[in-house]
Amino acid sequence: MMSTLQKDSFNRGVLIALFETKGFRLFLLGCLLGFTALLYVRVRSYEFVNFDDPTFVSENPRVVHGLTLNGIRNSFSTHFFNGPASADYWAPVAEFTHMIDFALYGAWAGGHHLTNLVLHEINILLVFIFFHRVTRQFSWSLLVAAVFALHPLNVESVAWVIDRNGLLACFSSLLCILVYEAYTRTPSLGKYLLVTVFFQLGVMAKTTIVPLPFLLLVLDVWPLRRSISWWKRCLEKGPLVALSLIGCAQTFFYLRNHNGVESAPSSLTLSHSVVSYADYLGNFLFPHNLAVFYPFSNEAIALSRVLMAIFPLTVVTCVAIGLFRKYPGLLIGWLWFLGMLVPVIGLIHGGAHMRADRYLYFPMIGLLLMICAHDQPLTRNAAWITWPFFLCWLLFLVWKTDRQLVSWQNSKTLMEQALRVTPANPFALNNLGIVFFPRASF
Repeated sequence: MMSTLQKDSFNRGVLIALFETKGFRLFLLGCLLGFTALLYVRVRSYEFVNFDDPTFVSENPRVVHGLTLNGIRNSFSTHFFNGPASADYWAPVAEFTHMIDFALYGAWAGGHHLTNLVLHEINILLVFIFFHRVTRQFSWSLLVAAVFALHPLNVESVAWVIDRNGLLACFSSLLCILVYEAYTRTPSLGKYLLVTVFFQLGVMAKTTIVPLPFLLLVLDVWPLRRSISWWKRCLEKGPLVALSLIGCAQTFFYLRNHNGVESAPSSLTLSHSVVSYADYLGNFLFPHNLAVFYPFSNEAIALSRVLMAIFPLTVVTCVAIGLFRKYPGLLIGWLWFLGMLVPVIGLIHGGAHMRADRYLYFPMIGLLLMICAHDQPLTRNAAWITWPFFLCWLLFLVWKTDRQLVSWQNSKTLMEQALRVTPANPFALNNLGIVFFPRASF
């Protein structure tokens, strides 16, 4: 008869063998996708909100007629936004998907929300594939995909119909990176053209992904470890950089022509950018006080707050640089996070908001890369400590996501949540007033 120790060893071996089977791993991945769908499926009963949804979708004359040849032609030849005050902003890919939604669901907001959920599920799968290719570790790839799937900062991108462009931009960017990884292994003109096409589609969905060519240059260092010279790597990115510059110019001229670029002292702009970086990092680790709109203030930020923001950013940067040889994923992921936020961090301030949760949808992947993607994972020798910690953190994220979803039911609940978080919020007060306007008595 087997001893207790032998039985434990046998049982452990059976569990490990089961975990390493392809079928069981597909089952676990399916469980993640299914649980995410179960958590978010309530959005089918949610409404359009009165923040950009009417302008972009529900009252956009080119969209509400569904998928028509005239609508498609206008999407690729004219501006995205509806109305003369927003001409020249070109994002046809996002508008095209809204046309399809109206052809399928009509004015039923729930159908539009479900399309967002489907795109989020696809992005979860792409995130998992990317990390599995980078790390070759199923367990950690599944864990970071779960964090991406269930993080409350991503609720805004999924539950807000108009942020379809952010979901599509992430989708195109991940496809671009995956095809680029295949191109670096076996270069061919066809693969390079696919990289260019996916990047351009992403820019046509949302121009905030314009730093992607520079991210590819960083990924050349690790995990791709390309051996070609730096000048060849840079020359290779030339066409992509050209597309980026066109996207940047188009967005800048749109903002300038329609008073979207607000004058602000450079010191104020820089201080807001630094604080925003720290806020994004803090809310990734411990999400709290989330709102759809964080108003920008022209008042100077207290020096103590700026210094408190600089400190963690400096510490992480120094640690990432110092440990680069042993843990390259720290610096690469950190540069992903910092670089992909550059277009929206406020260096060129446009609009009345300081930051937005939805802006972290794609840059968050860089922070996830810091967690698990290393030649010698930080957690390998302390698995009994790190796994329970990450699982508890994941449960906390699920709880916060569940609570955050409640605020997206309609315009009233959304703006009330914004006012609870930021009481001095004229935008939220105005939009909440619009909700009650039909009931007002004069």
